[in-house]
Amino acid sequence: MPKITINGLPVQAKRGSSILEAVYEEGIQLPTLCFMKGVNEIGYCRMCVVEVNNNKDLIASCVTPVKRGMEIQTHSPRVRDSRTSTLSILATRHKFNCWSCARGDGSCDFYEYLKDYHVSDDMFKEPKGRFAFVVDGAAINMDEHKCVLCRRCVSTCNEIVTAKVFKYRDDNPEDPIVSPAPGLSFDEAGCISCGACTIVCPVGALIETDHIVQVERAIRDENTYVVAQLEPTVKAALGETFGYPIGEQVDVVEGKIHTALMEMGFDEVQHVADAADVHALEQAKAFLAAKEFGHKPFFTSSNAGWIRYVEMYEPDYLDHLSPLKSPHLMNAILHQDDTVPNKVVKEGEDLAPKNRYVVTISPSTAAKYEIGRSEHANIVQAVLTTREFGRMIIKSDMRFKRLEPSGAAQPQTAGSLYGLVGGELYATLQQVARLKGVTLNAQLSTFHQFDDGITEATVKLGKEQLLVAVVHGGKAMAEMFKRLRAGKKTYDFIEFNDTFGGLITGGGQPIVSEEFLFGWNLARMRTTGYLKDYKMVLDNPFVDSTYQTTLQEPGSPIARKMFATSFSKKTYTRK
Repeated sequence: MPKITINGLPVQAKRGSSILEAVYEEGIQLPTLCFMKGVNEIGYCRMCVVEVNNNKDLIASCVTPVKRGMEIQTHSPRVRDSRTSTLSILATRHKFNCWSCARGDGSCDFYEYLKDYHVSDDMFKEPKGRFAFVVDGAAINMDEHKCVLCRRCVSTCNEIVTAKVFKYRDDNPEDPIVSPAPGLSFDEAGCISCGACTIVCPVGALIETDHIVQVERAIRDENTYVVAQLEPTVKAALGETFGYPIGEQVDVVEGKIHTALMEMGFDEVQHVADAADVHALEQAKAFLAAKEFGHKPFFTSSNAGWIRYVEMYEPDYLDHLSPLKSPHLMNAILHQDDTVPNKVVKEGEDLAPKNRYVVTISPSTAAKYEIGRSEHANIVQAVLTTREFGRMIIKSDMRFKRLEPSGAAQPQTAGSLYGLVGGELYATLQQVARLKGVTLNAQLSTFHQFDDGITEATVKLGKEQLLVAVVHGGKAMAEMFKRLRAGKKTYDFIEFNDTFGGLITGGGQPIVSEEFLFGWNLARMRTTGYLKDYKMVLDNPFVDSTYQTTLQEPGSPIARKMFATSFSKKTYTRK
């Protein structure tokens, strides 16, 4: 172990570690804008520079390995002056509308560094250079005037998502930019809407497309009955916004969500986990039908970002997709004929029914794109990410930790496992076993792995064997299609998720900077907390009631009419 000194104190650093890692091991924090462990280690932003003996220039600590005898100064006057100068230059080209920025909630690294290094507000003027426009998208927006050129989005989209939407453009070396294809929206440029770029951006340049304003407008409208649909894994991360440790006290957070929604002015709260149980049963029937015709493999279709991926990049496989809409759309359809209470009117006025306005609260940014598809028009009116929901709570001046719990807890059935790696596959195979009257020799843990983006398993349904797989993250999706084209294995059923870890680490969840610095396995941490007190029951009364009153039986004509959707090849442009 190399012996070094950090700020005059002797330290034994781990062999092979960088200066940045050695410094953090000693509890000293260094500012970083571009660094992402294992993904974007380029030493570009110059924020993490340190002073090292026998070196004339300051050294980027993130890309410099420790060596025996190093004497490192992390916050010397020279180092602080360098960081202040870097921040000042960036400030001249940054749009400061922090009061209305989505990252004005305290999650903007750049703003915090400006405060830490006392950068003069003389810099906070109309930004010079950069493209003075917003790149639009159904799910993602980018404000070029806020970009600090860290290139995190470039590396993430290239290496993790593999969509390769972003590019560092230095045609004008004095005014480089990072952007999708200039002049095109995200949707036209090949974006799968996964939201990974919004998670890694250290400023407010990349954010989810805002639905808060329209939801607030609907809540204020006395003629509108506003329904909140809660995706199961929202509760796994919402608490992080209010200081709850990652993966802890998930049940406490869940009890407060209903209270927060009702205090905001929502009229009703529903759990998407109920509809996910219906989805699992309908998908089981669809899988058996596809299998009967020898059509392998069968793909899940509930993940909107994955659908974007296959429609653009692997359209030859579209006919392998489950023909069903996703659970939150199914939930809205199942409730669309519910009686909506009349508005309160003055004596003598006619009673008029309220308009129904459905809002899904989801970890998925891609769900924003999904509800705008022509196949899904007017089913769900808005999608709030977990982050947006958190911002609405803060804006409403509620003290979340002090809220009393209310409302019914989400059902702890197989449907509430949707959003976890392997959860949808497990839930569907359970229903396949039930429809066939056989036993499934698998548990959630059979498919629920985080060591790699692809988990394969051979499971038995009665006497029959199935080869199944769970795929999560863009890199793993690309790898799976290589395997499919190679034809060495014949899979029966594959679950796909656009983000590593599933929706529990979706693009709309709260941002955890330590994930970039230390490579924390956020999916494992959140999932452990989510499942801590989980006791699954096999039967959901909502499902029994729905089939008795409406659907009749799995795969019935009325079920197909209500839940079937279609997919088609989508084009994109690269520039």
